[in-house]
Amino acid sequence: MFREADLAKVLPRALKHAPEDTKIPATAFAFDLNGDKSDEYFVPIECGATGNCTWAVFKLNPSQFLWFVNGETIYVHTRLNTWPDIFAYGHLSAAEGVLETYRFRKGGYAIQKDHYAIADPSRSLDIQTGPAHKMPKKLLDARKACVKFGE
Repeated sequence: MFREADLAKVLPRALKHAPEDTKIPATAFAFDLNGDKSDEYFVPIECGATGNCTWAVFKLNPSQFLWFVNGETIYVHTRLNTWPDIFAYGHLSAAEGVLETYRFRKGGYAIQKDHYAIADPSRSLDIQTGPAHKMPKKLLDARKACVKFGE
């Protein structure tokens, strides 16, 4: 179970890498990432006007800062007994966004170099280069679940 006092013990490690004015949040979303029956936590430490947030990801027992994930919509590709990939979509404009992959390596998550422009494939991209892709259905479903959760 999430306890604010527990998180306050490990959050300063993440805040060293965050903007100076970041305050310790009192909110965390629990998810058992690696299937060990112990929750890890997504903590929103900074949110922008377009809905994108920077999420610090933590394990509490033992305490470990797993790094940052950026985006509005987060999808965890669950697998048994291993750290899953995390996919995060973030808005870049009203019509365009980016889908990034975070992979667990050497004790923490790292963003992968490959990313996908998300937009209407019939239109040209304004901000990014390369081809546009439709939003994957799993992320559309995740977004709907997040909207319901936040109500």
